[in-house]
Amino acid sequence: MLRDATKTARLRRKKMKDESPLSNPSNNGTNGVKKIYLEAALDYNRTFNKVHNVTGTLLYMQKETQWQNRKDLQLLPYRKQSVVARATYGYDNRYMIEASAGMTGSENFSDGNRWGIFPAVGWPGTSATSDLWKESATTSAN
Repeated sequence: MLRDATKTARLRRKKMKDESPLSNPSNNGTNGVKKIYLEAALDYNRTFNKVHNVTGTLLYMQKETQWQNRKDLQLLPYRKQSVVARATYGYDNRYMIEASAGMTGSENFSDGNRWGIFPAVGWPGTSATSDLWKESATTSAN
């Protein structure tokens, strides 16, 4: 549907009434839960010279829950954010290294330490295609 270029859009501003559920969460007449969730991801995967495989992933997550006047209790919103990154390198489908790190921020952590960093490194290998494994197996059999 095309709009006429001569017409312009207009924004309307409307003031919410004081008894509206979204106007004042501490109002005794309002209650409910509002949840927000956002997630985004970026992926990378490339093979160089048929033997070098490089991958990467970056994730972002944010969530928030707001309670409005539950049983006359004034509750604070719960918020959490996290960023996760992972990178892998593989050589000739035989050797691989993976590194990852997560950074999570939450109101559940103590003041001054709202963000936690969680790193990890892994070095898996496929023994069936490894020349080193075959040599070790021959040596131990003798």
